[in-house]
Amino acid sequence: MQHGSLAIVSRKEGPAVWQFRWSEKGLCGVRIQRKRVIGSIERYPNETSARSAITVLLAEINSAKSRLRRSPVSQGAP
Repeated sequence: MQHGSLAIVSRKEGPAVWQFRWSEKGLCGVRIQRKRVIGSIERYPNETSARSAITVLLAEINSAKSRLRRSPVSQGAP
């Protein structure tokens, strides 16, 4: 189960934004770092409001991980 990382990232122009980061295992088993901008600090003034905005994204990430773990390995016919 992922909880991810939430951080404020400054921008060259415009207000700073909340960025959500997490990692996934790729097809070869190598970790892939992912990130997504959630919104500006003007829209989400504190971490609690930004965390509430990522609940749907977090549910999608975790459900995709559980589906990958539960899916059976396909075996060819003998």
